[in-house]
Amino acid sequence: MKMKKLILIPLLSFLLLFNGCFLLLGYNREEQFIAEYTGEHPEIFSIAVYSILGDNAWGSKVSVEILEEDAYGRTLASYETLLDEEPDIKCRTLIICQKTEDSYAYFYPDFNFIIKPEGEEFSEEEIGNLKEGNDWGKPLNDEKMSRVKIIRDKDVDSSKGGWRGLLFEEDGVFYGTLQEDEYYTLNSLGRDKDGRTLFAFEVSSAKRNNRGIEVYKYERRYALILNPDNTAQESYLMLIEDDYNYQEQLKEFKELNDWELYAE
Repeated sequence: MKMKKLILIPLLSFLLLFNGCFLLLGYNREEQFIAEYTGEHPEIFSIAVYSILGDNAWGSKVSVEILEEDAYGRTLASYETLLDEEPDIKCRTLIICQKTEDSYAYFYPDFNFIIKPEGEEFSEEEIGNLKEGNDWGKPLNDEKMSRVKIIRDKDVDSSKGGWRGLLFEEDGVFYGTLQEDEYYTLNSLGRDKDGRTLFAFEVSSAKRNNRGIEVYKYERRYALILNPDNTAQESYLMLIEDDYNYQEQLKEFKELNDWELYAE
């Protein structure tokens, strides 16, 4: 398969960039610090945190609003979230849920959302393309759907325990390769049927402001796959080229590595 937009990087070079791990604190719609989503429409929240790179489920100030519903029960929702703590980078997402059934939310993978920085408007053409790609107004097609359990919280690191030790501690495959001035967040987008976890890896640089307080500036984002034993292959790493238009690139990355979201 020809990979025009896919940027793969040797893992050793990639992990030379990282040191330590920090997590953003979470907010609910009323801007309280929480570890779960307490608002309405958890089905939209559930799809979003398994679709949007960098949305770690409780590291966000989240607001969800249903905008439209088609004749077959699909819903178009606005999902607004705070993605980064320093500086405050907010984004707005339009996301489509195909249906809910029992305790699951169903959606089309890869192209079920569009995303923009806060303050930028979606054009009618962009909204129309999103609807067309999700069969808006057409009969439901179960064969094209993925599903996730409807949740109100999610482990930020959903890999099996011990990934930091295997990667970074003595005798780990990347021991001694980390720099001191950069940090990362590791946010899971779920596992496939083989137990491999897909992560968004976000890099921030740490600096002290004029008050001597250490702050973090977002630098770049990667997609990373780890095996159940927390090992990785060279093809398991991708640099994200565009923070707001990465759907096609992420789809190619998943296909290259035969990765598909699995829900029990």
